[in-house]
Amino acid sequence: MSEKDEERLRQAVNGINNNLPPPTKHADLRQICDWELYGPKDPRIYILVRELALSHGLRVSKIEEVIVAALSHELDGLRNAEKDLKGG
Repeated sequence: MSEKDEERLRQAVNGINNNLPPPTKHADLRQICDWELYGPKDPRIYILVRELALSHGLRVSKIEEVIVAALSHELDGLRNAEKDLKGG
């Protein structure tokens, strides 16, 4: 990816969420920026979502709540670990 493309992607990400620091060079920057349009690449996510919805009757909004809760839990753990390393 060219430097110009990376900068354009950084600006797009920053326009979506100004609360986040500007992204650094990351191996998956393009996938992260495309996530909203194209979704996850791992087919297991689709299979799990489909089963939760079609076999167990969960609404998409509930499935999204489960995903947000799981990702928030992971992020909280990382933040706490970083805070512990910094002594705070």
